[in-house]
Amino acid sequence: MAIREGAWDCDVCGRVGNRGPEKHCAGCGHPRGEEVKLYLPEDAPELSEQAALDRALAGPDWSCEHCDGDNRADYEHCTGCGAPRGESAEREVIEHRTPVAASSARPEPRREVQPAADTPPPAPPSKKRRKELREKHRREKRKGCRRPLVIGLALLAALVALIAWCGRTSEATATVTGFAWERTIQVEKLLTVTEEALPSQVPPGARRLDAEREGATRTVTERVQVGTERVKVGVRDLGNGFFEDVYEDRPIYELRQRQVPVRGPPAGGKVRYQIDRWQTVREAKASGGDRSPRWPDPALAAGERGGERAERLTVLLAATDGRRLRYRARDEAEWRRFAPGQEFLVEATASGTVRSLSRR
Repeated sequence: MAIREGAWDCDVCGRVGNRGPEKHCAGCGHPRGEEVKLYLPEDAPELSEQAALDRALAGPDWSCEHCDGDNRADYEHCTGCGAPRGESAEREVIEHRTPVAASSARPEPRREVQPAADTPPPAPPSKKRRKELREKHRREKRKGCRRPLVIGLALLAALVALIAWCGRTSEATATVTGFAWERTIQVEKLLTVTEEALPSQVPPGARRLDAEREGATRTVTERVQVGTERVKVGVRDLGNGFFEDVYEDRPIYELRQRQVPVRGPPAGGKVRYQIDRWQTVREAKASGGDRSPRWPDPALAAGERGGERAERLTVLLAATDGRRLRYRARDEAEWRRFAPGQEFLVEATASGTVRSLSRR
């Protein structure tokens, strides 16, 4: 337990740092008074003299109910007027906890700001002016609420306009200038995947994992108390010009790991299982600009197979207005019916995609 001497500032002459136990200002002699706040200087040393410690532990000072004079706890009569202590009130003992240490710090001196003699106080706004200010506030509030809505509508309108522009079509005369093709094959491999399902929905051939969970363990990390430490948590104003450090025992924790059993199916009633499924692992692709499309060689490795196939057969056209157009044929038979130099009346989007065409 550490006890330190506090201080107080005089409200009359402004002297700062009067010794806490002293009842009169060392500058002007004015009594300390019960309203003066005691504080603990940051550099206050710990008391070591037994007489000072005994005085600090004697109890809080009391204020005479007759003359308001401050008196030590061990005085039975007021040193100011000589009246017996009687029912006189004691100074309050206050505990200041960290980090609310500012409450025990030196108080700011009270200042009263006096207006200049030649500056009259501002007149309150008139009723008409108050009404105008309220209306202005309402307008600003409505404007602030509308702004996000206006921005959102503008962005939506821009998006709709962009979609409409990309999707709008126009007619033109176009000539076949070339061809393009692309063919892909998905390469699949039989892989083991982990899934969850209700017990009645587990597919045939699946290997249940919940049975393997019996007896299995998992690692959990826990916060374990391993001891306590003595920590200073604030100071206590003893009400007599002295302050006592406040300590408390706080727990010390460590993070420790331990193994706990893993049992039963996961939450929700579902069970985990493993099953072998064909999964796409890569894609083989071939492309060209000639009239001989071919399927790529997937170069299958052990355990792989060819999966889904897809093709894109495109006819390239040049419109009389200078646009480069593309028409995707439905199948190879349709694609081969086109020949270079053929002219068509086409309906195409602004992005160059032909929606329909007919021979001229």
